[in-house]
This record gives sequence, structure tokens and C-alpha cells, in this order.
Amino acid sequence: MLALLVILAVAVVVLLAVTQRLARRVRAVGGGDDRAQARAPTVRATANVAVVTLYEIWMGRAERDKLGAWDDNWAELSRKPQYESWRRLAEARGAGQDVQHYVTRSLLSEVIYAAGGVEREFLQLRKALADVRQLADEAAPPHPQPAQGQPVSGPYVAARPVREASYCFVNLLSWARSTVERTDRPYKPGSSQRAGLLPALPPGQLHDSVAAALQHLRTALRDSRSLASYAFHTGAVPAEGAPRTEILPDGRNLTRLADPLADPALAGEAFEFTEDRDMLAYATELMAAIEVFVNRVLDAFAASRPASPETGGSAHNLDS
Repeated sequence: MLALLVILAVAVVVLLAVTQRLARRVRAVGGGDDRAQARAPTVRATANVAVVTLYEIWMGRAERDKLGAWDDNWAELSRKPQYESWRRLAEARGAGQDVQHYVTRSLLSEVIYAAGGVEREFLQLRKALADVRQLADEAAPPHPQPAQGQPVSGPYVAARPVREASYCFVNLLSWARSTVERTDRPYKPGSSQRAGLLPALPPGQLHDSVAAALQHLRTALRDSRSLASYAFHTGAVPAEGAPRTEILPDGRNLTRLADPLADPALAGEAFEFTEDRDMLAYATELMAAIEVFVNRVLDAFAASRPASPETGGSAHNLDS
């Protein structure tokens, strides 16, 4: 009996020892996992937010509502002096006999595309000027004290962000000019015949509405043509050596734009900077004019759509 008790006691002691050993192993494994998790980087889900551009809204509307796709939207182009050249081109490109559709199929979308170019460069310009401001903040003293309210200048005025802003601004002017000329331009230099979206429209409300929208845009862009011509043929905008980016006493960033030109400028010295025109403010107004123009054109085409396919004209597939 005593021997049996001794054996049971030994078994209990062995069992306790094994249990404690296993517990220590479990804690060691658990602690290792905790340390591994502590060292692992935290993965945070980020939302991929898509920014919808005006271009996408405009083009989506044109495609969804088949704006410009109806035959009744367009004048009879066979009476145009350019028709024979168009016919030969259409045949050479395998367009068959539907020369009318071949000529008109992309007139509206190409105007929208040019307006989208203005929007793209406007967004790039805003980014570049934001980078200019950041660079200026980093270069400026902690507590600038402008003498007599004078703007703060520094070496950052000729830095890369300013150059990027200059490129974007000239590109914006170029696309704005393209928006106008894709709507209406001489068929050839010196020709009295016209080409583009507007001359392809028949007399009536659609034509008059687009013409009015174009006149409004031309008025808004009148000054931009001289700036664009200077940039294309002569030099940078802002001109080399001219006042550039400045931080005003109230903290605003001013990228100076030359005063309106009465005559074409042959050199940067012809520019004057007396009106405190700001490049970003100017570009913002220009972008607003482009937006008004495109919306008016799309509204005009929407108003000219037949109520149903049976009430007038036929529509071509915009993707064809």
C-alpha cells in the first residue's frame, strides 16, 4: 500500500513538472508572436478617390446625349468649296460615300478636347504656383519685415517651380487659342472660306447660339492672343528679367503678369507691370470663360436634338 502511494506521488510530481514546462513554452511562443506583430508595419487602407475633370463631364455628356450626332445638326457640306478635297480624303481613308459624317464626326469632340487642354494646364499651373509658394516660405526669414510694405523677393523667383508655371501658363494660352480656332478659323491662310465647328452648322438657332458663345469667349481671350504670340515667337512669359514671383506683405503669392499690350511685343523690355496683374487670377478667369463657352455650346446642341428619333434626322454612332 505504501509503495502504491509513493508511485502516485512521483507521478503527480512528474505531471506538474511537465505541465509547467509546457506552459513556459506556450508563453514563450505567445510572446514571440506579440513581438513580431509589434515589429510589423501597420497597413492602412487608403481610398483611391478619382477626381472627375470638367473634360470628362463634357465629353460624357456629349456621348451620352449623342450631341452632334444628328444629321440635322449639320449644314449640307456638299455645297462648300472644300467639299471635293474632303471627298478625296474620305475615299483615301476608306470612309466610303458618307463624306458628310466623315467631315463632321469629330468637330464637337475636338473643341471639347482643346478645352480639356486648358483645364489640364490650369490644374498644373495651380500646382506649380503652390510649389513656388512652398519654396518661398522655406527661403523667407522666419519673421520677414518688409520695408514700407514692399514685397519680399528672393533667389527662389527663378527656381524650377516658376519655370514650370511659365510653361503651364503658355500651354494654357495655346489650348485656349486652339479652342477658338477649332470652333471657327480661315480654311486656309488668307482664305475667306471658314472651317471648324461653327461653319459646319446650318443657319438657325444652333448656329446663332454657338456663334454668340464664341464671341463671348473671344472677348474674354482678347489679351491672351498677344501673350501667346509673344511666347510662341519671342520669349518666356514672364519675360526674362521682368518682375516674377513675390510674397506680398499680407502673405499672398503674386506671380506678376504684364499689362495688356496695345501692340505686339518684340522683346521683354516692352512689357510693363503697373497693374499688379496676377498670373493665377488671370488663368482662373480664362478657365472660367472656357467653362462657360463649352457649357453654352453643349446646351445649344442639346436644345437642337429631336424629341425622338422619329421626329427628325438620324444619328450616327459617335464611336464610328
